[in-house]
Amino acid sequence: MRFYVIGSCRVHGPLRGRPGYGKPVVGYTHTTKEAIQRVRHIRGEIVIAHSVAPYVFSRERTPVVTAAHRRALNDADVMLVEVCSAKEMQYMGFWLNLNYAQNRELHAPVQEAAELERDLRALMRMVPRLVVVTHVDLPGIEDRARFSDRVRSACEKLDIPVFSPADHVGPDDMLDANHYKPDVVRQIGDRLMEFLCKPET
Repeated sequence: MRFYVIGSCRVHGPLRGRPGYGKPVVGYTHTTKEAIQRVRHIRGEIVIAHSVAPYVFSRERTPVVTAAHRRALNDADVMLVEVCSAKEMQYMGFWLNLNYAQNRELHAPVQEAAELERDLRALMRMVPRLVVVTHVDLPGIEDRARFSDRVRSACEKLDIPVFSPADHVGPDDMLDANHYKPDVVRQIGDRLMEFLCKPET
């Protein structure tokens, strides 16, 4: 099985180097809008300007997309997309990684994701099979839990398999609210691989 990953360190870290992991373009994502943009960029359907590269890829210039990058995406049997944020930021017509933008003190409007189901449908049309991963739902983070519930509900409606990390980890497994402890990364990778290999996914 060949798979392509779009998301943050919470999915790339556990899966990088596993059999079937496709070579990604650098830069993490958190939203459905970013994921759609990333697929279109890799396939050459859009060109992401160098001027926004720091906010999309955390690089000073837009990375070169090679034939190997395109093959990794186009030959994948399944695409795994992490959908972990309801906050979408657009600037100069491009969807930004909110963390990259805020770290570089870019001020642009932030909107709440209102087209989640439509975006998921678009992603489904782009690949043979789609699997979604939510954020880690930890006690006391209500906004995150509500958005993860929205993601799960939309995926259930569209019959998209969805992996919830909180089914496998708890607060004691985290360095902080967003990052796994080093010894947990491999465990999550094992669970993700099991999930990807299920016949129904």
